[in-house]
Amino acid sequence: MPVRPAVGLLVALTVLASTATPVSATPPPAATVAAVAAAPGSAGHDYATDVLGDPMDYSNSDDMLLDPGPAGSMSNLRMQDGVVRGRVGEAGYLSPLWPGYGGSVLLGRDGAAPQNQLNADRYRTVSFSAYADRDVSAGLFWFACPGGGVSNTCGGGLPFALRAGWHTYQLSPGASVFSGWPVAWRGSLTGLRLAASPGAGGAEIALDWFRVVEPGSGAEQNWTNPDGGSADILWDADPSSDNNTGDRPGWGVLTTSSARSGTVDLSVLPAGSYRIGVRTSRSTQWTVVYLDAPLPAVLTPNAVGDRDFATDVLGNPWDMNGPDDVAAIGNATAVSYAGGRLSATNTRGPGDPYVLFPTGRGLDSRVYRNLTVTSGYDGGFDLSGNPGGGSMARVVWARPGSANPGSTDDILTYSGTRTVSVDLGAADNVLLEPDTPNNYSFASAAPASAFRWDPNEDPGTRRWWVDDVQLRSDFATTGTFPITWQDNAFRPGGTARIVADTDRSGCNGVTVTGGSPVAQGVNTTSWNTAGVPAGRYWLCLTITRGATSTSAYAGGVLVVGSGGAGAAPPARNPVGSLDIASLAGTTYTVAGWTLDQDDPARSLSVDVYDTRPDGSRVGVRLTADGDRSDIAAAYPGAGGRHAYANAFRLPGAGRHQVCVFGINVGSGDNTLLGCRDVDVPGPDGSVDGAASDRVGLLSVAGWAADPDAPAAAEDVHVYVSGPAGTRGTALRTGQPRDDVARVVPFAGPRSGWQGSVPAMGEGVNQVCAFAINVNAPRNNPPLGCRSVTVRNDFGSLDVVAVNGSTATAGGWAINPNRPGEPAEIHVYDQGPSGTRGYPGFVAGGNRADLAGFGFGTAHGYLATIPLTGRGKHTVCAYAITTGGGVGNTQLGCRDVTVN
Repeated sequence: MPVRPAVGLLVALTVLASTATPVSATPPPAATVAAVAAAPGSAGHDYATDVLGDPMDYSNSDDMLLDPGPAGSMSNLRMQDGVVRGRVGEAGYLSPLWPGYGGSVLLGRDGAAPQNQLNADRYRTVSFSAYADRDVSAGLFWFACPGGGVSNTCGGGLPFALRAGWHTYQLSPGASVFSGWPVAWRGSLTGLRLAASPGAGGAEIALDWFRVVEPGSGAEQNWTNPDGGSADILWDADPSSDNNTGDRPGWGVLTTSSARSGTVDLSVLPAGSYRIGVRTSRSTQWTVVYLDAPLPAVLTPNAVGDRDFATDVLGNPWDMNGPDDVAAIGNATAVSYAGGRLSATNTRGPGDPYVLFPTGRGLDSRVYRNLTVTSGYDGGFDLSGNPGGGSMARVVWARPGSANPGSTDDILTYSGTRTVSVDLGAADNVLLEPDTPNNYSFASAAPASAFRWDPNEDPGTRRWWVDDVQLRSDFATTGTFPITWQDNAFRPGGTARIVADTDRSGCNGVTVTGGSPVAQGVNTTSWNTAGVPAGRYWLCLTITRGATSTSAYAGGVLVVGSGGAGAAPPARNPVGSLDIASLAGTTYTVAGWTLDQDDPARSLSVDVYDTRPDGSRVGVRLTADGDRSDIAAAYPGAGGRHAYANAFRLPGAGRHQVCVFGINVGSGDNTLLGCRDVDVPGPDGSVDGAASDRVGLLSVAGWAADPDAPAAAEDVHVYVSGPAGTRGTALRTGQPRDDVARVVPFAGPRSGWQGSVPAMGEGVNQVCAFAINVNAPRNNPPLGCRSVTVRNDFGSLDVVAVNGSTATAGGWAINPNRPGEPAEIHVYDQGPSGTRGYPGFVAGGNRADLAGFGFGTAHGYLATIPLTGRGKHTVCAYAITTGGGVGNTQLGCRDVTVN
């Protein structure tokens, strides 16, 4: 793709336009008077609301592209809390409406796409709320470049002053002010740019909302100024005046006037609740208004499409759960699959990685034409041919016997993980790469034998990923079609009109419904197409509330009847859905509906398959014969006996995949109604305590329960690791734990476990418990670990004094397990006549020098024992460990002689 360079703002913006001169952001006087408006008024017609179906309020990433190209000379650019913020360099810009690049497939909100172009003859006023940290020369630029892109030769502009602080701006563009920018504000425009030239120092700027409106299309507010003199007409989005300061958005000045009365056009403001104020030097008087704007959205049909090729034909959606979703991967390395994502890295040099998808016996490109890809990459958006560039994808296909493949034009992939939808059945001049020799259309009666996604053209080692690829049919009907829609800005009192249009312009055509009440959430309108000429229809939804109406087209087409030239008749497979899928313990409930239009009154069979963690697959057959009156209304003649519901157990902890199929009758295939990944919990529990309270043993306790065996006894294995090694002990639940039973339904009343396990040496012992799973796979979950410090008595034999045939041993000993009790002391004499032991001594005497251990001072002992026989004796003292520990401690030995 030859990249057209973005036009930099090299024009000196030194002239400050009088058409946008905001009033200084001075807080209003404290005195206020409020009056509530009698009824909501219209927010007026705004380009983004009317055409894109989403106002530019910067509440979602679709509202503005922040990548280089759509933005220029900006740093730290981000969308945060409904505001776009960043630092502009010497001369930079933002693009409220990005045209798209010339030489690429125009997608999404690209302004050059025919359905997205701005009618400048209707939308003649530009209003926005913006901030700068100092006064900046700025300009509004517009473009009318055929096929996308930006250039001064197909652009125009006017300058204005971007003042310090938050201000509200209203511009009325007409003839272009700048030399070399010849285009006036008229006809169809493809792009809008807000540019600023702060000079070498740069500036912080922000944008809260942006509107291009039809003047006078919304509510007007009459105002009076009985005080006389200059008055500011204010707007405020909250009831407080305390935050109406220059550093806060959410308020501003609409106009300043010295008249005693007047009218202000509120169509410049976004929909919402406001106070409109008249501020003078003496007071501010407020009137509360609500500016209403329905936000219609057609949910089905949509741009994604209906039946998925990989799911319907191959039986395996391209959801990137494993290597069976692809046929081959080229020019890439480090390929991995994890969490429903295929990730890979370009091989250095050639670039052009690709993912080739399986097509089975062939892909009917007349039917499966709507491609939706969710993908992304590391690094920033860059269209250069250098490493780190090539941020463009394409689709490639082939047919048997063709000498070369077909290819789309470049599909630009902006940074981050994004989803793009492409109609591969679009006209060749819209879709195809013009520089590819002998390129040919995607849609053809000859099936495609190869289908490929090329994620980028980076010659460097870029890491990229693909999350999901769907190739779907158009929505189609030969009878009654359930149109689903909603009002994304719902308020009571609305009515809906739907027409089926053949040219996606003017919102006119065959009336589907007129005056239907609008309910909150998803609404369904059943369209009986009997007598409607076969063809491709764009549904246009208009919602009217009071004096306010907003229209929106569906994102995708609805094919009625044979679908027009080149389209294959839609297969009459079962239709339906999986509406409910919920897990309680190990019991899984599924519910929904299905019917087959080949025999619409029949209650179909429904097959439910559970693919278990061990890879085994078990199925059960249901009958969809429950009552669903809504289905009877949506499909006249089908009756209402088409609901299914069942609850069954999912044995085995881990991830199950439950898939539900409607079983076909007549022509067609079985329909996948839905699949759900279900994580079934295994045994649960905890280690509540572990302590060293007996010599050589540790006491442990906790609870455990297995949802596969509610209220049943559960095996628990406890492992102790310490200085002496690791040892396991098997325990079992059976102790009363009413506290657990109250909060864990499957635990039962006796889920407690406790016992004694061997201590593994003096020092730190790590005690870990595991619940033993009742069923396969035996992924026995840990219940937790506790650290226990095992401590023996400690002390010293300080002295042994001999007096005749007796010896007195003196020293100290502390039992850290029971520091408040004197340690028991045993003294042994190994003499000429053998070894004799003398128990019964305690270490309870005062030893002030022991205070530093933190156990008090009453730990001294003196023990007098007899010495039998003349000659050498060895006197040894032992502290007898109690209340924990793993053994008695030798305090010391002394050799003495009896003469």
